[in-house]
Amino acid sequence: FARGSLLVPELETAVFALQPNETSEVVSVTDPDSGNTIHYLIQLIERDASRPLTAEMRHQLLQAEFETWLTQQWENAIITPLLALQN
Repeated sequence: FARGSLLVPELETAVFALQPNETSEVVSVTDPDSGNTIHYLIQLIERDASRPLTAEMRHQLLQAEFETWLTQQWENAIITPLLALQN
């Protein structure tokens, strides 16, 4: 999988810190909605940078990048009302 494709940032950080044939320490992730904690052990078998992305994976990555960009645009926007609103 590609960077940015995992929904849990703690897992992604752990995965991309590993070298092939390494196993992570226990990664604990608490679900903010339920409060349940799940513990993971991650083993990286190999990396294959030459493997092409699937169309779905490419779409997910582009969508995530677009949402980040759009959020930044809204945060940095200067909006000037041209008409006064009447109540």
